[in-house]
Amino acid sequence: MLTIQDYLKAYPEAKKDFGDYLERFEYVTYLRGPKKGQRERKSGLITAGMLKFTSESAEGYLCGPFPGDYAVVVIDDVREFGWKDVNDKPFRIYIAGNDDSSWSAFFASRQEARDTLALLEAGEPLDMQRDVFPLGFKFSN
Repeated sequence: MLTIQDYLKAYPEAKKDFGDYLERFEYVTYLRGPKKGQRERKSGLITAGMLKFTSESAEGYLCGPFPGDYAVVVIDDVREFGWKDVNDKPFRIYIAGNDDSSWSAFFASRQEARDTLALLEAGEPLDMQRDVFPLGFKFSN
């Protein structure tokens, strides 16, 4: 897995593909209430980086991968974002291309999520059918 900064060094042309993409994970903008319009850093983000996929998986399942057949991967604690119905599995691994396609799996512990991410990293380049779906990832966007 590449850090996002290392990915952007290797693929500087991809900077335009991110736009405010990273801020979506790092910040929350309040839509209503007394803080409407204010932005705060989210505390739920645990890690973020870029995973390499086979070109077939990137085109078939990521619907517009980032250059080099990469996708963003994030581990976060969704309870920090106000999700109420995931208390038994609040840790999410979120994999996303740059065009409305994402895949998520939920875990009971931070360590379980990190162990799963380590499995994904070891399998790069990843094939969705072989490496991702067997780990419980479901379409989430």
